[in-house]
Amino acid sequence: MLGATVVFRDLGALLERDRERDTFARVVGHEIQVPLTAVRGYIQQAIRQLPSGVDTSLATRSLQRADANVSRLVTLLRDVLDTSRQQLAPVVPESLELGAFLSEV
Repeated sequence: MLGATVVFRDLGALLERDRERDTFARVVGHEIQVPLTAVRGYIQQAIRQLPSGVDTSLATRSLQRADANVSRLVTLLRDVLDTSRQQLAPVVPESLELGAFLSEV
């Protein structure tokens, strides 16, 4: 072996960045999901309070579509957040035998 280079990196910064990303994903998810849940609740309440004896089929269909779309948004948000959490898996430092590692290079 003619020479060797050893690189040491502070993993603290990487771990902190991972924690910040996870916190961001949780906060964004919560901040978006709360109003969507409220909108869905109001839509469902409006459907239940439609007057009987009057043709409310258009209003019913419109509210049901709105409810389905809000439900789709909630599911999409959940899927996006789950995917981002998986992609942002924390950095796990591993120890290695430097001599064995260098012999493979």
